[in-house]
Amino acid sequence: MAFIHHLKPLYVKVRREIIIFAVQIEIAMYKTIIRTVFRLIVSPKAAWQSIAGREESHQEFLNGFLYPVFGVVALASFVGGLWFVPDGSLQSALKQTIVNTVTVFGGFYLSAYVLNELAPRLNLVKSLLDWQRFAGYASIVVYLLVVILAFAPEFVIARLLVFYTVYIVFAGADAFWDVPDGNTMNFTVTASSLLILAPLSIYGILGLLIR
Repeated sequence: MAFIHHLKPLYVKVRREIIIFAVQIEIAMYKTIIRTVFRLIVSPKAAWQSIAGREESHQEFLNGFLYPVFGVVALASFVGGLWFVPDGSLQSALKQTIVNTVTVFGGFYLSAYVLNELAPRLNLVKSLLDWQRFAGYASIVVYLLVVILAFAPEFVIARLLVFYTVYIVFAGADAFWDVPDGNTMNFTVTASSLLILAPLSIYGILGLLIR
């Protein structure tokens, strides 16, 4: 018992160090995410070049970028539905969280899947994991708009910002996919349409199902 009693301070210290280390890792991860998001919006071509040259496994992309972003979407949706929407309540918060989370998840997987299937028609290689990576980064404006509208649903004009996705996709056509010049416009229109319409369609369907 005395031995265990002496070990207790060591256990507390080790646990504290582990928690501090974990928090530092989380902070570093979100700093990287914020930096990536900022560059995709301010300088899409440079951001895509950085992403294309990055040694990043698919799991690192999911756990280090996409899922944390979706976590922010879910948190913003819950807080917004609870306190920032008219007649906010726990029910509206849960409803908004479910709808928005399923929208971004479903839009991501659906658009990536369809783009992968259309790849040969765009003179590109089928690679679902690469298309998922592209869709995740290229849809960042969509994800940011979901967060903004969760807090300010009356800010309707903000929805127009979704069309900035077209420019991000255009920049990624060359920097990420190396699309031939003659096919850039076709690629940009096809990919942008899917990245915008896939989550929008899911959101509309969920809006009808969950009243």
